[in-house]
Amino acid sequence: MPNSTGINRAKIIDLLGLLVRAPRTVDELSELTGMDKGPVRRWLSLLSEERLVRRENISRSVRHYRYFWSPSCTPQD
Repeated sequence: MPNSTGINRAKIIDLLGLLVRAPRTVDELSELTGMDKGPVRRWLSLLSEERLVRRENISRSVRHYRYFWSPSCTPQD
């Protein structure tokens, strides 16, 4: 069985970089990283719990969110 740890790590780093640059939906992140939507949702949930990501509902009829990078604190000089 091949070891995909390096590939997965690269995809998560890509996901973080994409969120830092601009708000994104799960669909956008999935397409841009090549990850399935399930793992993208799980990572976003974990990042939300740590308050590194916040979400905004973009659809009134269904739960469809746009995610924003929003770390809870910024480094001090």
